[in-house]
Amino acid sequence: FAGIYPVLSDDQRYYEARANKSLRGETFLGNPYIAQNADSSVSPQWFSDWLLARGPAIFGGPVQEWAIFYDFLLPTLLAILTGAIAYAIFGSALLSLSSVLFLNGFVFFAEFNRSPSPQVNMLSVLGFISAFFLYVKAVPAAQVPKNLSEVHYAPLSPRPALREKRARFFGTCAAGTAAVFFALSFYMYPYYWTYLSIALGLWVLYSLPMRQ
Repeated sequence: FAGIYPVLSDDQRYYEARANKSLRGETFLGNPYIAQNADSSVSPQWFSDWLLARGPAIFGGPVQEWAIFYDFLLPTLLAILTGAIAYAIFGSALLSLSSVLFLNGFVFFAEFNRSPSPQVNMLSVLGFISAFFLYVKAVPAAQVPKNLSEVHYAPLSPRPALREKRARFFGTCAAGTAAVFFALSFYMYPYYWTYLSIALGLWVLYSLPMRQ
């Protein structure tokens, strides 16, 4: 083996160079190839490049081998999240599987096989959407009916209150997870956090009259 790793995308070597910058402790997006310009930019290191470097930083090995490993791991996680979102929308396992095959296996096949971008970036976006859907689903379950006779339990049963407590805990965890993914999007390309910010703002405007 001569140390020449396969190239799976046209910009893979560039991302690997930036990951090596992170391993050297250079935390700014200067030129990854010219030493005197390596730390010249005021932009912070992208999260995806930093994450690509965590494997070799913790377990050792070259960045190139970890990039190949991520090309197997990250598309699998993307398929799981895509299927979860599709199931939350359609409520059908068949449509969920069809969505994964169509989107991940056909429409975005080439894009979702590029490590770390957009693989890691889309994981944050899909992770935010998945957690947000779980939060929205948990909100109605956290509301205890004012008239306990409307539920199928006895009037003095603690089950409605227990259900509310569990739903609030589940909703809080989902909201916290969505907030983490949303915050990570600001350490990626601007069009990711811009899309999430607009989508979240539109949802707030849509939901305000319903809450009133």
